[in-house]
Amino acid sequence: MVQKRPGDLPAAHLLAILLGNLGIRRIHLFLAAQDSVVFRFGCLYDKRNLPELIVYQYQREASPPYRWGVLMPVSGRLKPEIT
Repeated sequence: MVQKRPGDLPAAHLLAILLGNLGIRRIHLFLAAQDSVVFRFGCLYDKRNLPELIVYQYQREASPPYRWGVLMPVSGRLKPEIT
């Protein structure tokens, strides 16, 4: 396993590590980005050591526009859940 240095990680991933170290147990993520950025973030998110993550789905015509999200399979959670 290759050890990553802080300079190798994107800012969002470093923020997630910092929040986990501060005792934050769940992150609510509203992310508007290119597909490649979202995919890269998902690949780098450490499922074992970082807080739970809910990724919300944006729907322009809905009110509120972020009505539901996916609780990702991290922090010992084996399967994703719709919240």
